[in-house]
Amino acid sequence: ASTLSQQIIKMSYLDYTNKTLARKAQEAWLALQLEEKYSKNDILEIYVNKVYMSDRVHGMQTASEHYFGKNVKDLTLAQTALLAGMPQSPNNYNPYEHPEAAKKRRDQVLTNMYTHDKITKEEMTEAQKTPITTGLRSKKDREDKIYKYDSYVTQVLSEIPKEYDVYRDGLTIHTALDRDAQEYTEKMLNTNEIVNFTDDEMQAGIVLQDTKTGRVQAIGGGRKQKVTRGYNYATQVKRSVGSTMKPIADYGPAFEYLDWSTAHILEDEPYTYSGGTPINNWDFGYKGP
Repeated sequence: ASTLSQQIIKMSYLDYTNKTLARKAQEAWLALQLEEKYSKNDILEIYVNKVYMSDRVHGMQTASEHYFGKNVKDLTLAQTALLAGMPQSPNNYNPYEHPEAAKKRRDQVLTNMYTHDKITKEEMTEAQKTPITTGLRSKKDREDKIYKYDSYVTQVLSEIPKEYDVYRDGLTIHTALDRDAQEYTEKMLNTNEIVNFTDDEMQAGIVLQDTKTGRVQAIGGGRKQKVTRGYNYATQVKRSVGSTMKPIADYGPAFEYLDWSTAHILEDEPYTYSGGTPINNWDFGYKGP
């Protein structure tokens, strides 16, 4: 078991997948340094601001907004107890995924509060009667928040240099994301209001780029993907460059070095490239002028 100070050190500085004795000793030593510098109240405040609360959410305030859509100071006793009980096993006590386990854990927290004279028996009983779903944001709101901008975020995270830890280093990441463009892209992919897709199985990917700056303003990684960090059809599919190379490798050089105009006509007939390589259409046929 780890103290709160050790958990803060683990969340902030150390590789929690490293289970060696050396790492544990380092964790204990740094925790002692933390306790020398900060009061118990300060340490508790740091912990509740960093602790993982499932659904990719860190910190009690963020969790309060995520699960209940309000400030933590506005939570009811039952809601506060639910959040207080989650850090022990966040995913297992997620009220959306495991409501029965979440209620059992919440009720235990309330019992402990009564045992330690933090609340009255009446307050405990009333809070324990409260359904675990009371006040929770709808599942649609939750999913919209979890998956919001997921394809764009996934790509940004993949470009962060390896020496940085995005979850612990307190990074400030600036992007060229255009929220309106991103939301329009997601609407385009996940509804039939803009594009009438054949069925829900059809996949697509979109990248919207500013032609003047080259900055990527929106990424649509797929259709109806209810997963986080899922397969990105815009950036991960291995495709041939195909005709996208023509303006760079063919048209541009012809305009620049051969003085061809955009109205220049070529006859579609057998042709042999320098070195003897034959040039033909995809069907190995020719269409004439």
